[in-house]
Amino acid sequence: RAGTNPRSADTDKDGIRDGAEDADRDGLTNAQEQTCGTNPRSADTDRNGISDANEDPDHDGLTNAFEFTVGTSPKASDSDRDGISDADEDADGDSLTNAQEQSSGSGGSGGGSGTPSPSVSPAPSPSVSPAPSPSASPAPSPSVSPAPSPSASPAP
Repeated sequence: RAGTNPRSADTDKDGIRDGAEDADRDGLTNAQEQTCGTNPRSADTDRNGISDANEDPDHDGLTNAFEFTVGTSPKASDSDRDGISDADEDADGDSLTNAQEQSSGSGGSGGGSGTPSPSVSPAPSPSVSPAPSPSASPAPSPSVSPAPSPSASPAP
């Protein structure tokens, strides 16, 4: 229990609903701790040196805190049961997997487990060779000889 009163939405009357508070300041709200099965009054419920927010109980490579950010379950490695691990899904459709988002610290935009991220690299941009620069001397133009004019002198 987080020391809250089930008959009051805001036990300590600080303007923050009890479920939205983070009593142990570990990065998970009381409601998130309840979902994870961790103690909202202990930042490291199992005392293993890893905060509850940074634990990975479903062993999918995503922390509890990140799973809540992207909308997956910290209790299931494949939250939507589509055969693709939550870590390999692309929650925000930006071609980065959830695991890549977590590693880069970019977060995800949330909204569920999303679609699998493609495992292929994007195609390289086509290279375009620059047009040849004009040379200093212009290319010779074909010479045209004038047609022979009829001779004015009579034929012998």
